[in-house]
Formats: sequence, C-alpha cells, structure tokens
Amino acid sequence: MSLEEMLGTNWFPKVGIAAIVIGVGLLVASKWGSFDPWLRVLIVYAGGLGTLVCGIFAERKERYQTLGRSLIGGGWAITVLVTYGLKHAPFMAILSSNALDLLLLLAVIAMMVGHTLKYDSQLVTGAGFLLGFAAITLNPDPPYNLLAGALLVTGMTIIVLRRRWFELEIFGILASYLNHFYWLFSIFEFQSARAPFQHHTVSMLLVIAYWAVFRLSYVVRMVKSKEEESVSTIAGLLNPLLFLALMKYQSFHPEWAFYALLILGATEFLLGQLPVSRRRLAPFRVLSSLGAAFMVAAVPFKYSGNALEMLWLAGGEVFLLAGIFTRERLF
Repeated sequence: MSLEEMLGTNWFPKVGIAAIVIGVGLLVASKWGSFDPWLRVLIVYAGGLGTLVCGIFAERKERYQTLGRSLIGGGWAITVLVTYGLKHAPFMAILSSNALDLLLLLAVIAMMVGHTLKYDSQLVTGAGFLLGFAAITLNPDPPYNLLAGALLVTGMTIIVLRRRWFELEIFGILASYLNHFYWLFSIFEFQSARAPFQHHTVSMLLVIAYWAVFRLSYVVRMVKSKEEESVSTIAGLLNPLLFLALMKYQSFHPEWAFYALLILGATEFLLGQLPVSRRRLAPFRVLSSLGAAFMVAAVPFKYSGNALEMLWLAGGEVFLLAGIFTRERLF
C-alpha cells in the first residue's frame, strides 16, 4: 500500500472510532438537553448498537474489513459504557442497585467476548476492551469504575489465553495500571495532598488482583514460538514493575515497603519453581530472577530510606537477566 492508502484504510478508521468512543464517554458524563435519564440511555444505546450493526455488515466486505472491525470494537465499547452508566453516570442513572448493574455489565462483557472471538481479530477485541477502559475512566464512580475495569481485564485475559494474542495483553496491562493511576492522581489532586482516602483498601486489593490475573496468565499460557515468548516476557516483567510503582504511589506506610518487597520477591520466586512454570524454560528463569532481585533489593531499599533508585536498579537487573536467559538482545 501507498502511504495514503495505509492512512485512509488502516489508521483513520482506528483513530476515528477511538475519538467517537471518547466523545461518547464525555457525553455520558455531561448534561445535554432536557431529556429524561431513560431517554438518554435509549439514545446512546441506539448509537452503540447501531455502530455495532454497521460494523458487522461492513466487515463482510473485504474492502471495508478494517473499517467494519473498528466499528464493531467501538460499538461494543459504547454498549459496555452505557451499561456501566445505568447506575454510575450521573445523568443516565436509572438503576438503584449496584449489584444489578454489575451483573448486567458482566453479561454484556460475556456477550462481547463470545462475539469478538468469532472474528479471530486482535483489532476487534482490542478496540472493544481498550476503548471500554478509556470510556469508563472518563466516568469515575469509585470503587465501581475499578470493578468494571477488573471485569474487562478478566474478559480480555480469557481471550488472550485462548487466541494467544500476547501483544494485546501488553496493552491490557498498561491500560489497567494507567487507568488506576489516573484515578488515584485525580483523587490526590482533589485533596491537594497525598492522604488516605475512602476507598484505599479496595484500591489496594484491586491492584493485587491485577497482578494475580496477569501473573496467572503468564504462567499457564501455551507458547509456540520465540517471538511469542519474547512478547510474553515483556508482559511478565511489566506486570510486577507497574504493580510495585502503583503500590508505592498509594502507600502511606513506608515502613511496610521492606516486607512488601520481600513477600513479592518470595512469591515470584516460588511461582518460578512450580511444575507449570518449568514446563517452559523462560518463566522459570524470569520469575526466579525476578524474585531473587526483589528479595535482594529489599534490604538496601529499607536502609536507603526507601529510595526509588533501588527499585529502578532491580527492574533494570531483571530486564538484563531476562535478555540473557531468553537470548533477546532488546532486553
């Protein structure tokens, strides 16, 4: 393809649907017109489902396949957003039960998983899940926005394992932790200082859940090529490093950092010794190196006054060792 063809047929549809979903996210968060909440829900649902149907028909023609798949992902993202907003969008809330809304959201995500798997396309699935993340981020209602993100993480991980789309998982890891960081940053900005907040315990538990889901995915997956193992290794290293950074950002007890680092290191090391990890050589080597580096770094980290330089050094050492063991020069 020429540059013009590549932009017009490949990149513009993706950028365009991302702009549309973000626009709908901002629309849901604002008051527009004098419509009743139920009418707003119908209008936005009609837009999301209309986008989805248009994508299904356009995808059938090879000439419009990229456009159709972009529309399918965007349509599902809007549908997920509106379902979440039935209780948590201030101008669209028509439900009174958080449990019912989460149940409906889980059902919609399950349908999205089942439908997008039919296309065997990372574009369709990635657009649906990642744009869903972005849209929910624009409509925070803690802790339910975080729970909705956790549901999206779980659904996306199931697809990653079934289709071996490990590149998509990297974007999922970044979306999960950065979405959580953005929410924490907004809270601290509102407080004008870093201080404990109402949903601090839930926040910590959800970050731990992110780590556990992505670590389970890394350990149990089936890998069939060196390229897949290299991408998996990136995900395997990004997960604990972003986990530590986020836990550090929302921590108010620096005296506990030594024990947290020691426990995480021991956990990673033990996971590397499991038979399922030894089935592939890379997880055994990467997790063992990761765990050892964290446990060794725990002591100087404590006696340096919790200096972040120690964590950066530990992370750099782990990437170096991973590059040696997996023979990946990039690391």
